[in-house]
Order: sequence, then structure tokens, then C-alpha cells
Amino acid sequence: MDIETVSKYQDIVVQVGIKILAAIAFWVIGRWLIGVVVRFLQRGLEKQQVDPTVLRYVGSTVTVLLNVLLAVSAMVPIPPLDGGHVLAGLLPARAAHAYDRAIR
Repeated sequence: MDIETVSKYQDIVVQVGIKILAAIAFWVIGRWLIGVVVRFLQRGLEKQQVDPTVLRYVGSTVTVLLNVLLAVSAMVPIPPLDGGHVLAGLLPARAAHAYDRAIR
């Protein structure tokens, strides 16, 4: 392997590594925020003396909905997030090629 090939692979690894770290950070922060929102909601419902079964049901429902929202927001077509590739896959061939050129 020559130096150019090694440099090319090194650049690819760095780009992919940054995207992976950004995705992990996005997920960790999102999960933390979901926990904060659910705890806040449950404390409010406890003050209203809501039945514990309803409290758990509402907490679980909100958790699921916010996790779905987190997954959907990760696919937003912002180039640092992976969603940019999802958008390119949904576009017609010419538009996808133009989009790929624009974000690079």
C-alpha cells in the first residue's frame, strides 16, 4: 500500500468516526432529555394523585412516543446526521445525484 491509499482510507475512517460519534452523542442527549420529560410528567401526575397504573401507562406511552420522535429526528436530512443519505435514497436519480454533489 502506498501513502496515497493509506491517506485515503484514513480520511474515510475519520469521516465515518465523526458521524458515529455525533450519532452516539445525539442518541445519549435525546435519551437523557426523554428521561427528564418523563420524570417531570410523572411528578406532576403524582401531585394530582393519579392512580399508579395510569401513571405507569402514561409514562410508558410518552417514552415510546418520544423515542419514535428521536428516531425520526435522527433521519432529518442534515448532512452531519445520517438522514441526509435517507433523503438521497428517496429522491429520483437525477435529484439524488445533485443532492449528493451539493452536500459534499
